Amino acid sequence: MNNTAAKIVSVLFHPLIVFSLLYFWLISQQSIFLYNQTAMKQTTIILSTSMGVAVLLIFLFYRIGWIKSPTLAFQRDRSLGYLCFILAVICSLVLIPRSMGLIITMILVILWGLEIILFVNLFWKISAHLYFFGSMIGLLIIMNYHLGIVHPIAIAVLLFLSGIVAMARLQLNAHTPAQIYTGFLLGLLLPVIILFFP
Repeated sequence: MNNTAAKIVSVLFHPLIVFSLLYFWLISQQSIFLYNQTAMKQTTIILSTSMGVAVLLIFLFYRIGWIKSPTLAFQRDRSLGYLCFILAVICSLVLIPRSMGLIITMILVILWGLEIILFVNLFWKISAHLYFFGSMIGLLIIMNYHLGIVHPIAIAVLLFLSGIVAMARLQLNAHTPAQIYTGFLLGLLLPVIILFFP
């Protein structure tokens, strides 16, 4: 994989895009969710608005010079970016209807992961890209445990894509192998920890 392809893969599978894909896939599973349409629409509007505000804040910080690169390439930039998304996720949690149980669990996984990544980012770098892939697989495991619904094809696709994204991040020298494995394993284990130790 060359640098151009690696950059394209990194952008296409940006953590915010991966989060959005997981959310829309989850709410499309009519056999799983018995939520009413009003709650689902309200949740979608809340999540879309809060994530949009986070992106706009990052762009504003870039325009006024608080962030050097919109790709959040520097440690300080990443910290500010993570803070923006943490605030957006907290706002979402406050506003989303309590009836959206699995969606709230998903958002808690994202929130806890972002907080851990923000803290570790002060000393070392964890791959947020791979964290989000690991957390998607972890959430599918939770769905299997709670609902008895297995998604082997979805898990296989996610494992395949996470391998491609890991190669892209390594190609760009954005992470070391240890940072990629740590991000993925953290994402995989955190949903299970939340399930058994709420």
